[in-house]
Amino acid sequence: MGLITGYSDLKIKTENGQVKNRFLHGEDYLNLERKFKQGGFFNGEILGCLDYDFSCPDISLLCEPLKFFDFYYRMSLNKDGPMAVAVNGLFAIENNILLIRRDHNVYCYQGYWDLPAGLVPFGLSLRERIIDRLKADTGIEESTITCSTIPEFLEIRKPFFHTYFVIRTNLLKEDVREILRSNGKEESSVFLKKEEINDFLRLQKRVYPRFLNDFFQHI
Repeated sequence: MGLITGYSDLKIKTENGQVKNRFLHGEDYLNLERKFKQGGFFNGEILGCLDYDFSCPDISLLCEPLKFFDFYYRMSLNKDGPMAVAVNGLFAIENNILLIRRDHNVYCYQGYWDLPAGLVPFGLSLRERIIDRLKADTGIEESTITCSTIPEFLEIRKPFFHTYFVIRTNLLKEDVREILRSNGKEESSVFLKKEEINDFLRLQKRVYPRFLNDFFQHI
């Protein structure tokens, strides 16, 4: 097991160098594993949250590595287990935020509009992961952005433990549009002002935090 201490630190610290994983077995699990492998999914280790503490100035998470297939199998059966730690990015530019449409080959919420987001592979910091997801979703490079955490925006929606970042850029919105266009992402992305969010999300499939409108106080 390991402990993440301090939301600004964001690196996992293992205790005694020992980590244990809990594996699931049975024919149903093997069928799920076979299906996911055929779909191109990799059963890598993600960051699983066993417990958390909000009593200190920053948060502390007690974590362990968790096999992705094990996590998904538990989720499909609605069984308790470690929560998967997820990162979400509020990409802010010219008083707009960016939403992206999730691919149809992801494991859940296919085709929904969402913030750039993803589960955290074990061994990566939360900051490293949100930078990685932003580049994958948009093509935007790390050298053009800055990231800062939003400690007051933590959301536990079991089986997920959601963390949030504000991402700012020195690019203009038209520069970002050109990056999206050149990476084939223009049709799967949209910029929204605060007053446009509710109408857009009422008409679209969407995944979004309940407090999305409150994000605008951070941009």
